[in-house]
Amino acid sequence: PDSPDFAWFAGGWDAGGRLLFSRQLPPSLANRAAWEDRANRLWTSRDGRYRLAATRDQEGTLLVVGTPTAWLAEADREAAFFHAWTLAVAIPPGVVAGWLLLAWLLRPLDRISRTAQRIEAGHFGERIDFADVDVEIAGLAGAINLMLDRLGEVRDKLARFDANLAHELLGPVHGILLQVEVTLEGNGGPEELRRCLLSIRGLGRRLETICEALLAYSRTVLPDPAALSRLDLEPIVDAAVGQVAGLAEAERVALVNRVGSAVVRGEADLLQQVFANLLTNAILHSPAGGGVAIENETTPEGVAVSVIDHGAGVAPEDEPRIFEQFFSGGSSAGDAAPRPGGDRPAGHGLGLAICRSIMQSHGGEVGYRATPGGGATFVARFPAADRDLQQNGASDFAGE
Repeated sequence: PDSPDFAWFAGGWDAGGRLLFSRQLPPSLANRAAWEDRANRLWTSRDGRYRLAATRDQEGTLLVVGTPTAWLAEADREAAFFHAWTLAVAIPPGVVAGWLLLAWLLRPLDRISRTAQRIEAGHFGERIDFADVDVEIAGLAGAINLMLDRLGEVRDKLARFDANLAHELLGPVHGILLQVEVTLEGNGGPEELRRCLLSIRGLGRRLETICEALLAYSRTVLPDPAALSRLDLEPIVDAAVGQVAGLAEAERVALVNRVGSAVVRGEADLLQQVFANLLTNAILHSPAGGGVAIENETTPEGVAVSVIDHGAGVAPEDEPRIFEQFFSGGSSAGDAAPRPGGDRPAGHGLGLAICRSIMQSHGGEVGYRATPGGGATFVARFPAADRDLQQNGASDFAGE
């Protein structure tokens, strides 16, 4: 009988054409004469009902086996039906399982995205919770948190800068408006009007000084520090000393320039501004009859230029803030008291901040230390001219 899994038939003939055996061989296939040339081949009967195969041994015996094509078609249909149902049953759960697995794997990134959206909405204090992230992306989360902390610091500094700038500008503006109102309401003559105009001129000059300092501060960060050229500090310092010589004479402060040749990498105009600012600060905080010295030292690590005065120095509580924008202390870190005659330059609290910004853009730093015997010493340090510049110089000064 046919196997329930496979229906087949067979027949065997000797070399003389005599039927040796038959297994359910259909009557229409009993004639072997037409199969002499079919050995070792596969073919389909002429009526298309059977699929046949034949082989011959060394003695000439011919073996023919076959199966009904209707059974093959049914088997094909059953196989197609089985595969279709298998795919229909297996694929949707597989897709759902894959989607759930992918969603589970992407949960930390989704939480990071939601945190970013809250920050974008104005919640600047939000940070990524490390308890919600996997080990694989903990490094990414840490880097993002660090970036957010830095951006938060920048945002806070900008807010303080705006507040300080508004305060600095509103002082002279309020003074001008007050002088105008008092003069308009008074019955004074030309002398009172002259005093009002002189006061307004002084306040206007203070506004001018603040605006010039802001413009100078805006250009202190160079776009490409690595492109700075090699230059000699000696002529730059000479130019800065000449720039403040008139102020030193008016303040009755002696200037001593002991700077010799020293090669650094930088931009001449910006470095001249550094030394002019430091010298101006030292002159304005030196007593009449005192002296200010500027000197340099070259070491394998780089070049250091020191500006030394013998004034009041910096109060210990002011040392951490002396390089902040608009900071005005009561000593060498802040604005000097007016000189008799009212022509002393108005302080704006940006001079030392400008110096630090320029020096950091040159890969160096500026720091403070107390002068032995009293006073303040500000030191501008440059890296060696043949060493790569870095955006932020490291400071090893006491009090910073």
